[in-house]
Amino acid sequence: MVTGAPEHLFAGETAQRLAVPVEPAGLVLGRDAAGDLVRLRLFRPEPTRVTFVGGSWAAQLLVFRLLALGARVAVRAAAPQRWIALDETAGGVGDRVFPVRDNQPLELPADDQRPVLHLYDIGTGEAVPPRPALGPWQTQLTVLAKLTLTVSRPVAEADLVLLQRPSEPETAVATASLGLSRDTVALMQAMRDDMIAVVGGRADRYVWLSATSIEQRLFGPPQR
Repeated sequence: MVTGAPEHLFAGETAQRLAVPVEPAGLVLGRDAAGDLVRLRLFRPEPTRVTFVGGSWAAQLLVFRLLALGARVAVRAAAPQRWIALDETAGGVGDRVFPVRDNQPLELPADDQRPVLHLYDIGTGEAVPPRPALGPWQTQLTVLAKLTLTVSRPVAEADLVLLQRPSEPETAVATASLGLSRDTVALMQAMRDDMIAVVGGRADRYVWLSATSIEQRLFGPPQR
């Protein structure tokens, strides 16, 4: 069990790239080792790129909570149905989550009340997602079920990286892409299924996702 979150500072260009702050407003991700709420500002006036590495349980929970913030979600995935179903699950009427072809141009107005999430579900594939032109209050979320060297670019180029407990091969790729310390790697490998590591904001965080009773009923028990 992770009992602490040591500070891990990045130098120079990497620090600037990963400078997405943990804010007192925004997405409630969960609680840290001290029991304090951890909130992430995933939608900003600046275009933002986030990469998630992990299983379907945590990925769906994350998007479900982003829908609660008023986001519209444009999905690029081989099988978009599970994401489209989240709209109704989150109390929508089928107009907030919709599939988009890879080559389909998409112009959606976005603001702080109605942000746009460009969701690229890579799954276990080997195709690196494109980098769409993003505007203010637009975020690209790349979902990787498995981290390999072939698809490591979205991790290296992200403003923020979210990881469930990595396997040993994934740990090696993440270490090379993010310059993780040994302490960080050890803590990541000790995480439980209901935990997530937040790499960015000039310090790593280790967060219990703290699924509500409704979320547990909808998505089942935590798993990687």
